[in-house]
Amino acid sequence: MKDSDIDDFEQDGSEASGDEQSTRRSRRRFRLLLDGGSIALFAIFLVHLIPVLLKTNPLDPEWQGEFVDVLVNEGLLAFLGFVLLHLAAFIQPSHDSLRRRLRLVRRFAVGAVFGYLLLVPLQISSSFGAFASVQSKRVSYLEQGARLSEIREALQSAPTAQDLNVRLQSLLQPELTSDQLGQPINDLRKLLLKENEVQQLKLSNLLMKNAEGADFFDAITRVGSALGWALAFASGAVPWGSHSTLIERLRRRSRS
Repeated sequence: MKDSDIDDFEQDGSEASGDEQSTRRSRRRFRLLLDGGSIALFAIFLVHLIPVLLKTNPLDPEWQGEFVDVLVNEGLLAFLGFVLLHLAAFIQPSHDSLRRRLRLVRRFAVGAVFGYLLLVPLQISSSFGAFASVQSKRVSYLEQGARLSEIREALQSAPTAQDLNVRLQSLLQPELTSDQLGQPINDLRKLLLKENEVQQLKLSNLLMKNAEGADFFDAITRVGSALGWALAFASGAVPWGSHSTLIERLRRRSRS
């Protein structure tokens, strides 16, 4: 072999080695990006979840609804972190600490699967509790509305302030003050009717807000989302002592 051929061979080998090193550096940077992104997403998810866990009250329908909302609405953060960690391990499969962390996270993902499945009965319980609360408030508001209507009729039909005072007391309302009793009936009627109208408007707003609290379509959406996230995590969750994901195990059982 000529000296020139040897030089060309060494140059080609040097270029190949340089390309390989560049590829390794690129993979390392990309792995760091994916790994750091996964950690950040997991941390953001926990930042949203921990405040709800600190005020845990499983018997409170309002807390149940808030807990379901956080897990369902922020589930995308945890799942994206789960996926990014898989991609990081795929980019650098020889990175031991990354592979160990991935195995650990895949084990914990089994808990996430069952956690999302448990959200289904929790959401159903929360929905029934919210519906019962909405119905109770609606009955109370309707009773207050009927009482305001009776007061309005008394205000419109009373010929004198004294007669109005008697009618209001029969409706379990506070008696008129001496200053009110001394006012002309028409002026007193206008003043009290205006107050009655303001109370009626507030009550109507409360009834509208209360009706918005019983949204069954929203409850169905959250139940469907919880099942979807359970399925998503099951595709990568690996139980302790197993090398197959939950989805793979379910498929084998369904075929057998």
